[in-house]
Amino acid sequence: HESANMATASTSSLIEHRAQLSIYNQDEQHHRKTSIICTIGPATNSVEKLTELREAGMSIVRMNFSHGSYEYHGSVVDNTRKSVTEFPLLGKTTAIALDTKGPEIRTGTVEAGEVELVTGSEVTVSVNSNDFAKCSASLIFMDYANLPKVMNVGDRIFIDDGLISLEVLSINGDRLQTKVLNSGTLSSKKGVNLPMVDVDLPALSAKDKADLKFGVEKDV
Repeated sequence: HESANMATASTSSLIEHRAQLSIYNQDEQHHRKTSIICTIGPATNSVEKLTELREAGMSIVRMNFSHGSYEYHGSVVDNTRKSVTEFPLLGKTTAIALDTKGPEIRTGTVEAGEVELVTGSEVTVSVNSNDFAKCSASLIFMDYANLPKVMNVGDRIFIDDGLISLEVLSINGDRLQTKVLNSGTLSSKKGVNLPMVDVDLPALSAKDKADLKFGVEKDV
């Protein structure tokens, strides 16, 4: 029966691998019902490191398309496939996931590097591109042009995963007057969330479409 189990090293799929397992071998590893996803960075993007991760239980290689070039992501795909080819690990399947950046809203750049927003103070939120590099304790640019149209008085704006929360007091043209609900430090290009607000951003940006096209070309 050992020869039957050794044969699984040459299998090409998890189903084929399982079909060739021997029920009489007590040393077979138990297959998890969950998957382990690992985001691959420069420190782990080599055949050797990817193989070590697979041996440790990695099921899915994740590529974060918010960062990195196509050349880099292509090397992750190539190295993963080379690892699987050279080190089959008894036919264990390793998937490759392409995680697109998706639609997002961000603040502009802070002139002083970072500023402290104090609870109770008022801050003007602008969608005028001329204010992109003028963020301060009294003015914050956000790169969502329709922000004044989708927001209402009383709505909240979360910055940097909610570390800073603003309440809309009034809306005038391309500006919103807000009140800081909790103190926090604001630095450049932080993410913005609009809870309970119907945002009209496209599901796929031009970059997302280009990234997906790259993934198709790499057979991901």
